[in-house]
Amino acid sequence: MITQASAGRFTTMIRQPFLALVMVAAMALMPILATAQPPIPDTPAGQVFDQWFTSFNAADAARIAEFQRTYARETPVEDVLQQRAETGGFTLVALESASPDQLSATLQEVELPDSRLRFDLTVEPGAPHRITSLDVEYLPTPRLDEAAAIAAVVARADALAKQDRFSGAVLVARGDKILLEQAWGLADRAQGTPNTVDTRFRLGSMNKIVTAVAVLQLVEAGKLALDTPIGEYLPDYPNPEAAAKVTIRHLLTHRAGVGEIGFGESPEFKTPAEFIARRDAMRTPSDYLAQYAGQALAFEPGSQTEYSSLGFMVLGALVERASGQDYYAYVQQHILDVAGMARTGSLPETTPVEGRAVGYLRQGQAWVPNGDTLPFRGSPAGGGYATVRDLHRFVQALQAGKLLSPAMAAEATRLQSGWQGLGFEVVGEGALASYGHGGMAPGMNAHLRVYPQLDVTIVVLSNFDPPAAGLVYSYLHERMPVP
Repeated sequence: MITQASAGRFTTMIRQPFLALVMVAAMALMPILATAQPPIPDTPAGQVFDQWFTSFNAADAARIAEFQRTYARETPVEDVLQQRAETGGFTLVALESASPDQLSATLQEVELPDSRLRFDLTVEPGAPHRITSLDVEYLPTPRLDEAAAIAAVVARADALAKQDRFSGAVLVARGDKILLEQAWGLADRAQGTPNTVDTRFRLGSMNKIVTAVAVLQLVEAGKLALDTPIGEYLPDYPNPEAAAKVTIRHLLTHRAGVGEIGFGESPEFKTPAEFIARRDAMRTPSDYLAQYAGQALAFEPGSQTEYSSLGFMVLGALVERASGQDYYAYVQQHILDVAGMARTGSLPETTPVEGRAVGYLRQGQAWVPNGDTLPFRGSPAGGGYATVRDLHRFVQALQAGKLLSPAMAAEATRLQSGWQGLGFEVVGEGALASYGHGGMAPGMNAHLRVYPQLDVTIVVLSNFDPPAAGLVYSYLHERMPVP
């Protein structure tokens, strides 16, 4: 498993066969060109490292699978190939330490030479020298000044777009000053329609922060209470035990244990026709609760963290019950209109929406529309659409006290447990502490991060599979200036 020390942690990407083919050819020349590569020791640990290194760089599924079997590795071969496609492979920069059963080395990405990582390997002393630990941690990337960081992320997005790995828009702001607002790729590949900064991109789970704000507004209005069981507001909730034990705070922090929504997971959803038939029946929060909320609690509420989109459907139902309004009408009146988010919404997929990008998922070597994977419409748990500028407006309205009181906004964006605030993801430390939310689903990827100490907002939206937006966001996160 490859991890990254920073909040812009390593993400796997969808394999790009053409890119992988090019990089395999480049790697074949590496022994000739990289004459300064340190020699790999002829020890058990060195031999295992060499097998991992060469099979990974070759992007050879059969060799990777054989390595995994021989050394008892559980990472799926597909995940390894995705990691290989993202990095372009590694070069060996230095051997830090070595013994018969241990090796530490510094590696460097082929695609991004300024991205270096520490590789630590330990193997069993006896044959076949199975791996007992394999840890990879990215080293800090040199920070750039503001102008250089903006230029660098533009160049990165340019390169990814040329490789057909990024299609979308990016906004970077310091306070209310826009430092970068630019789009790449096509909103509709069949029509040749380019993305612009006004393109409406689907958000995936990023919609959850809108739902969180709606709930917290009703808490401030005295119509909901964070620590009251949901059964007090939803006496008809399908699971009586959950109704008595689960609180709104549990739902906002993903500590409720109410279960999850399972589109596409059960056998009856194997074909698109069956998926669409069920999908079109799921139009309101109540529809989702009737279908899914009767499942048993996965754990005692508050005892652990487990991401749950169903939990946010419950929150959507609570918004409707407490406000007396339809969820979408409430959000429009109390959040979108207040923040000036005129190009944001959750209209049904059957309703034509000007400027809404077509999402594309990867199938083999082709990008194909993601229509059969989409819900009927955006929901309290995700799936609406917005522009990069509208999301910046949302942040500004939140910070200005227009959506929540400053005290409640601070509580919502403060780390509560795990990686969660109250509906917001909260990660990082010091100047790089940030809040926001991501979104990922077939044909859509979104990142919104707000760095309060730096007064910086980054928005990246894409109409490609994950981690298209993540590649751009993490690149900037790792290089942006920090005092």
